[in-house]
Amino acid sequence: MIKENFIKLINTGFLHIFGSGFFNKIIAFLSSYILIKLLSKSQYGIYSYAQNIINLFMIVSGFGIGSGLLQIFCENSNDDKKINQYMKKGNIFGVSINFILALVIFVYSFFAENSFAGLKELLRVMMFIPLFDLCYELILAYYRGKSENKKYSYITTINSVLVLSLSVLGALLYDAIGLVIGRILSSLITIIISFVLFQFPYREILHSTFDCIDEWRAVLKLSFISMLNNSASIIMQNIDGLLLGLLLTDSNVVASYKVATYIPTGLAFLPQMLVIYIYPYFAAHRNEKAILREKYKNILIIFGAINLTITVVTILLSDIIIHIAFGKTYNDAIIPLNILMLAYFFNATFRNISGNLLASQRKLKANLLFGIIGIIINILADILLIPSLGGVGAALATFCVVFSVAMISTVYLFKVLKE
Repeated sequence: MIKENFIKLINTGFLHIFGSGFFNKIIAFLSSYILIKLLSKSQYGIYSYAQNIINLFMIVSGFGIGSGLLQIFCENSNDDKKINQYMKKGNIFGVSINFILALVIFVYSFFAENSFAGLKELLRVMMFIPLFDLCYELILAYYRGKSENKKYSYITTINSVLVLSLSVLGALLYDAIGLVIGRILSSLITIIISFVLFQFPYREILHSTFDCIDEWRAVLKLSFISMLNNSASIIMQNIDGLLLGLLLTDSNVVASYKVATYIPTGLAFLPQMLVIYIYPYFAAHRNEKAILREKYKNILIIFGAINLTITVVTILLSDIIIHIAFGKTYNDAIIPLNILMLAYFFNATFRNISGNLLASQRKLKANLLFGIIGIIINILADILLIPSLGGVGAALATFCVVFSVAMISTVYLFKVLKE
């Protein structure tokens, strides 16, 4: 039985997804580690602050078309013609939105915070990120929707290696601006590789017609609500760093908090890889509630035990990890790291999985409501705690949000799967 399950995991691409996800996070952590060593603490803080700003702009990236298309691809995974039609229309729509978004970022750069030297120039280079990231995202959505997990894993791995090599090379040559240029080039090269090596059907997509698509309005509605849901998550991930910069205007504090987020953020690949694998199944069988409910219970038990072990070990070794990986300069990141690891447990075990599975059941309005509640709690807690506690206050605010939303969304998902 165990052997059969193992073979099934290999054939369906789970081990490819998990293996590439694990490798990609090691590469991402290595990249961050090298960049922290290459850039001064102050300069790294400015880059982190600029990245937080761009991430908030990315809330409206493509008006959520990537998430909307993924759901449609999963529900029509065997209909190549229909998928190609949606892909073409989605690309035209998404790229048009992100071109406007790039112009908005360019205009905003002239009004950016003056207390961070070089921030405006950095934002003007970052304005190109939304365009290339969306094209890369839609290619991944195509392969995920068709359950071509091996191709998906190969492409993400290639992208991670390119991000590491080109970002480090760029940082060596042109500091933070070179880092951003390297990241943009990595997305562009990955897109080209997917066309050449992995035979992404861009010709068929370009030549397809979408006159027969009768659900485009439904796709836009689904995408827009998904965007609102994702925006709540993005805001909660970036609002702490942004408010730290605004309330304290100290790039060193921003840099330390960014370092504290690296391990819990890096570990987030575990629930992400699990969701990537199970989402198409839950979306395709969304009417078989009893079966999905049992599978979800098993996921909580097994995955919860894994996350609890990781959390306890990381907290016990947090002093050693910070000193060895980042140096004593970042001593003030230890306490925030411990708090964020507790948040990781509830996020990885409950919030992340339940939120995505609610989306697979098309319960997007509930996700949106939970996200809005989380944003309100996050902002209020940050305003109250950051002025007196700095990075520790930002970490406590994150924990409050994650715990609250995790419990609410998990209870609601069980309710949905009992209907």
